Amino acid sequence: LFTVPFLFPRVLEVIAGARPQWEGYLYAGIIYGMNVVGGVIQSHSLARMTGVALKVRGALSCVIYQKALRLGTDAWKETTTGQVFNMVGQRVEQLFRSVPILQSASYIPLLVVIAFAYLFYVLGWAATGGLVVLCLAVPFNYHITKSFRKFLFGKYGFADKRMTIMNQVLQAIRVIKFYAWENSFVQGIEEQRCEEVKISRKLALQVAKLMVSQNFAPSLFQLAIFVVYALVHDVNSVGIIFTSIALVNMIRQSF
Repeated sequence: LFTVPFLFPRVLEVIAGARPQWEGYLYAGIIYGMNVVGGVIQSHSLARMTGVALKVRGALSCVIYQKALRLGTDAWKETTTGQVFNMVGQRVEQLFRSVPILQSASYIPLLVVIAFAYLFYVLGWAATGGLVVLCLAVPFNYHITKSFRKFLFGKYGFADKRMTIMNQVLQAIRVIKFYAWENSFVQGIEEQRCEEVKISRKLALQVAKLMVSQNFAPSLFQLAIFVVYALVHDVNSVGIIFTSIALVNMIRQSF
């Protein structure tokens, strides 16, 4: 991952004529080869994690259905059919999508620490500007994530109630049609659906805030670093600038 920031200044020296031309071909080949190897390793790791996620999803679905089949009458008073269907249909699927993310979470903190250390080595204390931006962005993102989690579980609650009413309607459809109770049940379903839509809008707003933060914070991070560097030092080395841009892009991809 750090092949480009490490070798790019030497490539610029080859272009400027300070190094022999054969070294330029060598550095270009090393950069290309390391990118290919890194892509193969990441793809293989993602495939393995996706396989693990599929096994976890299948195992959890089987466990939930087995548990539901063994529930007694008293237990069904506390657990509704809607909760079981939502647990299998939405929450297990959400866990399936979250497992591959663990692949990134395992190495991204180390990647950011190494990139920041290298950035401090290249730019000096000018990299502190980007670090300040990151420290300010963490509480904001934490507040958004906390609100997102709150609204997400609220949506699950309303979805459970709606699925329970739908299951009751399907099981007692003959009685409902016989006594002409369709309107009352439709009204109850629509009320639950309206509440679910309201909380879905709040959830979408939190997602929009999080996307804005993830797109705006890296740009502000890069701007702060180069503004501080331009104020403290004279910009007289193209190699330092391009190396810093490569390191900043690596950190930006980790947001």
